[in-house]
Amino acid sequence: MEKLLPPNKEKYTGVRFEPECLGVFSPNIKQKALIKQLITAGKEFGKLDIKDENGGNLSVMTKDGMIIKNTGAYPFKLTIKDFSLVVGFDGEEVYYFGQKTPSSESRLHWSIYANRPDVRCVLHCHDFLVVLSDKKFPVHYIKEMPYGTLALAKQVSAGLIDNDYLIETNHGVVAVGKTVKQALTIIKKYHASAQKIT
Repeated sequence: MEKLLPPNKEKYTGVRFEPECLGVFSPNIKQKALIKQLITAGKEFGKLDIKDENGGNLSVMTKDGMIIKNTGAYPFKLTIKDFSLVVGFDGEEVYYFGQKTPSSESRLHWSIYANRPDVRCVLHCHDFLVVLSDKKFPVHYIKEMPYGTLALAKQVSAGLIDNDYLIETNHGVVAVGKTVKQALTIIKKYHASAQKIT
């Protein structure tokens, strides 16, 4: 299959919030198990050929906070060390434990969990096969917006109040679920649908 180029030409310039590191993140046994599930999901992105220079982001919500991929870490090449624990954000500041800065979309993920207490996993990937498809999928669409902004976080979290999947125009897709497996199944479902019509 011919490689699809990302439709979003916005240049990545780093995170758009003030990171406030509160210390080292040393995941416990339960947290490591969840991280391994996210690592597996990231590898599945790679198998689906959902790869680009920005990669997307993955997270799970726990009683201790939100475990999320670090900025600059590629979903299909993740290790245990590529995750931070976000414990909150206040406007422009994101508070976390970790060796590296959490994903530039940390506020987006946190906002989704705030709006959907039933959701425990958020997966975002740049599935251009879906985004560029001529088919109008029966899902929620949001307009193209700058990455990492509060405005985008508000749009996406609002769009997912009554949906488990949405498409960001010229950017990517977001799926949510009670488990990593459930969210990944949704990603695969729409990716497979797009494959059938390309």
